[in-house]
Amino acid sequence: MATTSTNFISALGGGSGIDVKALAQSLVDAEKVPQKDSIDKKIAKSEARISGLGAINFIVKELKSKFSSLDDLGDFSSLNVNNTQSTAFNVTSGPTASPGVHEIEVLALAKSQRNLSAGFSARNTPINSGNAFDFSLSVGGGAAQTIAISAANATPEGVVSAINQSNKGIKAQLINTGSGSTPFKILITGGTGTANSFTLNSTPAIPELDFSSPTQAATNAIVKIDGVQMQRSTNTIEDALTGIKLNLNTTTTTPAVVGLERDSSALKTKIKDLVVAYNDIQTVLDSATNKDSKVEGYGASLTGESAVTTLRGQIRQIFTADSSTPGSSVRSLRDLGISITRDGTMELTEATLDNVLASNYEEVVTMLSDNRSTPTTLTSVASGLAGDAVKKLHDLTRVGSTLMNLSSNTESKIAAYKKDLTKLEDRMTLLLARYTQQFGAMESIVGRSNSTKEGLKSTFEGMMNAYK
Repeated sequence: MATTSTNFISALGGGSGIDVKALAQSLVDAEKVPQKDSIDKKIAKSEARISGLGAINFIVKELKSKFSSLDDLGDFSSLNVNNTQSTAFNVTSGPTASPGVHEIEVLALAKSQRNLSAGFSARNTPINSGNAFDFSLSVGGGAAQTIAISAANATPEGVVSAINQSNKGIKAQLINTGSGSTPFKILITGGTGTANSFTLNSTPAIPELDFSSPTQAATNAIVKIDGVQMQRSTNTIEDALTGIKLNLNTTTTTPAVVGLERDSSALKTKIKDLVVAYNDIQTVLDSATNKDSKVEGYGASLTGESAVTTLRGQIRQIFTADSSTPGSSVRSLRDLGISITRDGTMELTEATLDNVLASNYEEVVTMLSDNRSTPTTLTSVASGLAGDAVKKLHDLTRVGSTLMNLSSNTESKIAAYKKDLTKLEDRMTLLLARYTQQFGAMESIVGRSNSTKEGLKSTFEGMMNAYK
């Protein structure tokens, strides 16, 4: 390491004898340390502020997710289904289904019409001598449609491909029966139900493609529900009982008994989660704004912040306001047994909630979701208490919201403080160099003065010795 001229002078015993390098550093530190400490404290305070805003943003989003589980009808599918013949048909309940008991018989299943061609020796056996031809198709007695078969497709495999690509309401499949010298046959299948029966004729008439005699006729599903017989074109029936879907598998010999019983336990859990989420938010807000808070990371980080006070009021308003779509007796969360205590925490009276869910379940659904199948993001449209809450909470945490702007502004301040630290470091480096240079010059002057002094002293001592 290079040694400065000041160190050389001190090493040779000249100069003032003072460690001017340490002196220069001390003078610089005396000016630098207070400024650096001040900036470091600002950075630490700002970082804690960002942590506090982040904690609030997170917990508000958690509350939003709790309300999101209550803002559409799909969140209230809570009927237990008891089916005495579940192998014959499946029962699925939707949010609009009502409790009750039904007798259901499956008298017939919906089937598709099926037609089978004559056999071919191979997949690529030429049909119509390899020349193009047409099919004339009529579905459900409707107008005839043409399916053109090009010369390139005049084979069993080509016919299947052309029919499927036409999308005319029938499907074709090439099957290998595995028997005889002509095992390949074309199977044509229509949709289920009599309305989807079809006729399919070739032009010119090709004997191998005679589909005039179905191997299976199209039929409707026939069910009897609570003594009322009805037919449908498919084995999935969704419009016979409100909110109930039936998937038919086989016929029944005796009526099946289907019981639908309300299960409110899932909804009750969601209501409890709302209460917990509200109290969690209050805990975070209290920790962030209390000047004596010792919570690691964000405690006391937002003391005196007016935006937090405003946010607290907005959250409280969501819970205490009446729904935009109230029922006649269930208008708000307080009607479900939710209340705010004197110390600001929220509590739930479960007995009240149980009674309301047992007697006014439909009104609870209306109050929370406006019976919407799909939530809307339009703030001008009433969406029930939960639906409106989701929209309000989204506005509180979206880009450009007060919380996000405060966080962004604080990050900008931290960046500016770090630039101030860099500038301070640069200034102090220059100041140390100037002090070092000035003290070096002083040491040189002192060194020369000491040398002159020693020379004069020697001269005088020599003169004195001569006189002696």
